[in-house]
Amino acid sequence: MKTSKTLLRRVEKGKINIQQTLAYTKEQGYIFKEPKTRNSIRTVTLSQSVIEQLKRYKTMKIRQKLRAGDSWEGGSRFLLFSSDMGKQMDPKSITRWWNKRLKKYELPVITFHELRHTSATLLINQGVHMKTISARLGHSKIGTTMDLYGHALESADEKAAEHFDNLFKNKEIK
Repeated sequence: MKTSKTLLRRVEKGKINIQQTLAYTKEQGYIFKEPKTRNSIRTVTLSQSVIEQLKRYKTMKIRQKLRAGDSWEGGSRFLLFSSDMGKQMDPKSITRWWNKRLKKYELPVITFHELRHTSATLLINQGVHMKTISARLGHSKIGTTMDLYGHALESADEKAAEHFDNLFKNKEIK
């Protein structure tokens, strides 16, 4: 199983670097390694509200590290998903954490990975250029993104037709 791993050191600059994946092997346990494609190594700009949340999260993690003292297992890195002792979380733990939050806030049930799809679909429906979305997702080819999100493109196309129609409302053709 593989999950994206990000370091929190660049949050202040409004960007997050995705440069490694966390993989599990029977032989070595959890290891950090290069992503499967060079396009998977990327920098993603964050919204201001996400930046603020991550700053609060990093402050919380620093406090946890100070309380843990010599018992801290996270080294000098702050992982986005880690235990109270700084160690990487098992992907199953992330799933359990996510499902509890969905239930607590009475949100529709989707998998944690489906957040990626939801994000892409929302961006498409807001008219964000497909190349930008493809880069944010780490796809090596824009065609991959278009193949995966073709259903959302149809919806965006319908909205485009509505926008086009609005250009001609209340205009008389003489």
